[in-house]
Amino acid sequence: GGKVDDKTRLERAWLYDNADGTTHPVGQKQPNEFGLFDIEGNVSELCMGSAPKWDVISGVGQVMRGASMRHSPPAACSSS
Repeated sequence: GGKVDDKTRLERAWLYDNADGTTHPVGQKQPNEFGLFDIEGNVSELCMGSAPKWDVISGVGQVMRGASMRHSPPAACSSS
């Protein structure tokens, strides 16, 4: 995939600039070039693994992945 501009990100994702501070139902934005919806924006995911945030109670590393409705377009990106 090529570089995606901010306008395209806002057409594909709920981000800080267009989400009005809340989450939205899945599939309301345009799909990406692979036909997938909601790959960027809306909500982040808490993932297990090696990460900067360590849960001392469970002993499991955790990291937030993906941009949410609290991020601006430059912060929202997918791996290519």
